[in-house]
Amino acid sequence: MPSVTIVAHVVSTAPEALVMIAKTVRSHVEGAGSASASVPLPMNARASVTVAGFGDELPVAIDVEAPTLEEAKAAASALRLQLKAGPGWRMESGPGA
Repeated sequence: MPSVTIVAHVVSTAPEALVMIAKTVRSHVEGAGSASASVPLPMNARASVTVAGFGDELPVAIDVEAPTLEEAKAAASALRLQLKAGPGWRMESGPGA
């Protein structure tokens, strides 16, 4: 599936970030505690998280996958706005967004 990456400048573990994303979009975390954990999003999209390693600088990369690139871009844009408005995360577009 095509994916788009957005970037959050927050201090968080991957599980914490996924829970916050799920709360923000009123969804849930699928596969919590596993390497393939993700949050279902509207438009048949899903979000997964990659966090910088211990001692590395931020950010948290959020990969948004959807059936088409257009849907991935739309879902990523909507998620970016929701995370800025809800928990107040400082967000930026990543590659391809």
